[in-house]
This record gives sequence, C-alpha cells and structure tokens, in this order.
Amino acid sequence: MGTSFTIPTTKAWVGITFDDNTGATGITQAQIDLLGQGIYNPIDRGSSTDGFYRTTAAGSFFSNNPVATFGYFSGMPLANFGWELNAPASVPVELMFFNAYAKPQGNQLVWETASELNNKGFQIERQSATNAPWEIIGFVEGKGKAAQYEFTDNAPLSINYYRLRQMDNDGNFKLSQIVSVLQKTVKQLKVYPSIVTNGFLTVETTELGDFQIFNTLGQQVLRAKVAHQIDISFLPKGNYILKIDDQQVKFMKQ
Repeated sequence: MGTSFTIPTTKAWVGITFDDNTGATGITQAQIDLLGQGIYNPIDRGSSTDGFYRTTAAGSFFSNNPVATFGYFSGMPLANFGWELNAPASVPVELMFFNAYAKPQGNQLVWETASELNNKGFQIERQSATNAPWEIIGFVEGKGKAAQYEFTDNAPLSINYYRLRQMDNDGNFKLSQIVSVLQKTVKQLKVYPSIVTNGFLTVETTELGDFQIFNTLGQQVLRAKVAHQIDISFLPKGNYILKIDDQQVKFMKQ
C-alpha cells in the first residue's frame, strides 16, 4: 500500500482486501453501508452477483466510485472493497496565453499553445461592449502541435473585446478568457487649398467640435461648427490659422 504507481490509462481499478490473518473474508450489509451509498451499486464489478457485493470466500472485489474516503468495520470477518482511479483526461488544447495589442495597422492578437490534440482551429470573436453580441471576424487553423499564433483585426472598433473559440474536430469547443483593447483614434486635420482664391476652405478632420480662425495678430475672426467647407470670402487677404481642439493649420487668403 505504500508503493506509488503511475496510472497508465484513463482508468484503473484498485482493490484492497481486509482480513483477520486467517484467510476468512467477507462483509455484512451494515459494514458496507458505512462506505457510502454508491460503492456497491454497479453490479458488474466484483465477485458478488447482487447489489450488496456480499462475499463468503477469501478474495476481493471492485466497486465503482466510493463516496466515503475511509471505511470503518466492526466484527469478524473484515471486508474487501475497491475503487476506480481516473487519470486526468487529456486536454485537447492547452492554451498558455492570449493577448491583444493596439497597432497602427489594427489590433494584433497573439496566443500560444503548450499542446494540441484534435484541434481544428481557433475562431476569433469580437464584441463592442460587455452586453453586445459576439461577431466572428476570422478563423485560424490549428497546427496540431505546440505553436504560436497571430491574427490582425484590420478594422477595429474604438473599444474591442476579443475571445477565442477553440474548436475540436469532433465539434466540441472551448472559450478562452476575454481580452480588451482600446483603439485610440488618430487625430488628423487637413485644409486645402493652402492658398484660398475662391473664398472656400475645405477641411478634413476627425474632430466634431468647433473650429476657430485667427489672424496674424492672434485675433479670432471666425468660430463655428466644423464643416467640410468653410466660407471665408468675407475675410481680408492675409495669413490665417485654423484651430480645432489642440490642432492647427496655416493657410492664406488671396
């Protein structure tokens, strides 16, 4: 009983015999009840042909999944019993990590597996908010062995939640943890032409607030909501600065 061993398969039956050193073994109904309901329910295990696993001769029998850790017996003879040991089931895919990073070209997702078995691949899913529905944005085939993976979301949202749906060849799947990425909007401000002759200034910007136009003396000459085209025909000829938030661009009015 003191010798350790490795379970070679997913299941192994272990039996223990108790006796009084005379070779007489057996068990009473009261004694086996102490082991917990279920230890003798499977009648296809052991030497008994009924549901009680009652024995009258020296020997042993196996029983499935005992509830009690210890059995306490009284009287003579003592009892035989056993239980089933289950080795840890093999995990089809062991995911070591899953991360996501905001990049200029999009959000980059990276993950790595320590082992793979029966792995069809990874379905990449994205969510815009915690209560929003998940959408499928890609799929990466499994490599069948420990490997590193990458996927780029070329059209990310402002706020992105990602998860992996690891899919087995038999149709089973397992979801990864959820990672989030905040994609910062790149501000841009362009005005053209740089020399305005027709009275209209075209503006390209990602901002939605007000714009301001200042002359070379620092005086504000115009303020309004951002628009694609701004009428500056009323302004005198000269150099000006258009400001939106913390961005500014120079132009000339002729």
